[in-house]
This record gives sequence, C-alpha cells and structure tokens, in this order.
Amino acid sequence: DGTHCFNCSMPIPVALDPKPAAVRLLRDLRVVDVDGEQFVVGVGRVSPEDWFFKAHFHEDPVMPGSLGVEGMAQALRAYGRWRYPEFAGAAVGLPREVTTEWKYRGQITPADSEWELQVKVSSCRQEDSSLLLIGDGTFWKGDMCIYEVHGLAVRLDH
Repeated sequence: DGTHCFNCSMPIPVALDPKPAAVRLLRDLRVVDVDGEQFVVGVGRVSPEDWFFKAHFHEDPVMPGSLGVEGMAQALRAYGRWRYPEFAGAAVGLPREVTTEWKYRGQITPADSEWELQVKVSSCRQEDSSLLLIGDGTFWKGDMCIYEVHGLAVRLDH
C-alpha cells in the first residue's frame, strides 16, 4: 500500500494538517524509515516579515518556542492522517494521560532562513474511534538542536 519502506524517505502532504496559513508552520514534510523506526521530518522557512516576530515580547523578535512544539505536533498529526487514512478528517484532541516535557536552548530570529524538525514516532494506538500518537521530537537551527520534546502526544478522534 506504499506506507512501508526500509531506510527510505517518502513525502507527506503538508495539507493533511489543515491549519490556517498563518499557523501552518511546515513547508515540506516526509516520513523517514530507519531500520524499522519511523521519523517525521519537517522543514519550515522563515522570513523577517513573519507575524510572530512582531507578536513576541517587546524588542525581542524571535519565533516563540511554543511554535516549534506546535510544528512538531502538526508533523505528528499529518503523519497519523497519512499513515491511517481513516483518520484523515478526524478532529484533534489533546491527550491528558501523557506527560510531555520540553527544553529550549536557542532561538529562531529574523536573520534565520530555515529550520528543521524531527519527530521519532514511538507509539500509535487505535482505541475505539480515536488514534493516539506519541513521539519524541527535536527542532534544529542549522546543526544546533534548539528545542527537545519528550512524550509529545496528539489524538485524532472520529
């Protein structure tokens, strides 16, 4: 069915996470299978004109770290909708039973042009009419990991 590969990369349509253009952070998205483990890899582009630079704290024009975490969640949701097509139109739920931890150690500034995120998919569980996806993510500025998230979880509900 085209959803399995070994040591390969396949594109995922970014539109599988239907966010308004202002909050759609990902420009390119793909799933990478490495020795049976699946990673969702996304790329975002930055422009000095992006809305969030002006909306951050006074005289601190950076991309808020929460948007990096949101980008990882968008990637995980798109992966779920791609891998499990029966959830393509599902509503998004926030799982309360999963503990999420994150660390920030850097920033995206107007001088940056691109960032990349990676989410290792650790669990996909179908329960009745919902799909629970859990992963661990990293957010990169060049070769520097600036955000790290453990236990990132999203739920897709019919």
